[in-house]
Amino acid sequence: ENPETTVVGVGATDDNSVPDIIGSYTHKADWGHVKVAGIFRQLSYNVNVTDDSGSIIGNIDASDTGMGISITSKVKLSDTD
Repeated sequence: ENPETTVVGVGATDDNSVPDIIGSYTHKADWGHVKVAGIFRQLSYNVNVTDDSGSIIGNIDASDTGMGISITSKVKLSDTD
């Protein structure tokens, strides 16, 4: 994967150093199933700050990490499900 963050409208460049990490696990049983999934992601960018004449007056180098988790299940209520 090519880890990349897109910041619209500010001409920023991305400098992510970690690819997205995702995974899931499903446990199946006679009663149905349960699934756990997750994601870990780094969001990072670098942008030059300019004045009205276009001269570079500073730099913003920002980075943050995020994660998410999902838990789903299906439970059979009868043998006909």
